Amino acid sequence: MKKDTKMSLRRVQGNAPKATETCEDLDFYNLSKYYDLAMDRDTVSEIDFLQRMADEFSDVNPVHRVLETACGTGLYLEWLPRFGFYAAGYDLSPEMVQYTRERLDRLEYGPEVADVFLGDMRTIRFEDKFDAAMSFVNSVGYLTSDEDIISHFKVTADALNPGCLYIIEVGLRCDDFANEATDDETWHVSRDGIEIDSTWRPQDYDEENKIRHVLVHMKINDNGKCKEFSEIHNLRLWTHDDLVALAKEGGFDVMGVYFQDFSRIPDGQRITGDPGGLYYVLKQTS
Repeated sequence: MKKDTKMSLRRVQGNAPKATETCEDLDFYNLSKYYDLAMDRDTVSEIDFLQRMADEFSDVNPVHRVLETACGTGLYLEWLPRFGFYAAGYDLSPEMVQYTRERLDRLEYGPEVADVFLGDMRTIRFEDKFDAAMSFVNSVGYLTSDEDIISHFKVTADALNPGCLYIIEVGLRCDDFANEATDDETWHVSRDGIEIDSTWRPQDYDEENKIRHVLVHMKINDNGKCKEFSEIHNLRLWTHDDLVALAKEGGFDVMGVYFQDFSRIPDGQRITGDPGGLYYVLKQTS
């Protein structure tokens, strides 16, 4: 699996797609199970990256309380406590929140270890502050208007202790659209009798409205039961300067930008071609 494939199925924050093709009626209450299988991550490397960035940039160290925005199926809420962190997450989807809660219950994680909440990334508020926040998929990209993006940055900045980090993963606009629409966005996963073929294929750019239209297609064979659907996802068409300006207005400065292998992009270097998902390390300044 390469590049932005990790960003394709999250149904978040008021921009949820609708199924357009099915072998049978798709039960979206089961989407969490398939999402969790199709979108597996290298959590250990990413949590290590979070800690390394905190060591380098955060005004609060050691980091203890970590917030995940739009947490989906709760993969990081499972893994963060294994590294000594308290983990909290939220998502707009009741199905995702329920799936995550069941996951935490199976792990016997009490609320003092990890917790999950139903909430909108534009408006959610927390009484207790966090030492770091993270979004290691392009969930922020589902907020397509400047106003919603700034609102999200502001509520996240408010949830953090002063000088703490918010690390987000996004995909920038490609210089050559044809370069982005490649076949390497299709992958296959298999586990416990479930076979999934997933495709992430950019369709076009709406430059005026800063929107990337992406076709997401999944073919699922769940122990002989066939499910298939296609969706169009509307994602923010990020540029580096655009993201930096919106983050600034929302209370964050950019401390660095990193490739998928966690190597830093030199400050001032123009990002060209199709770099895939990039990690932006933001520091709370408000």
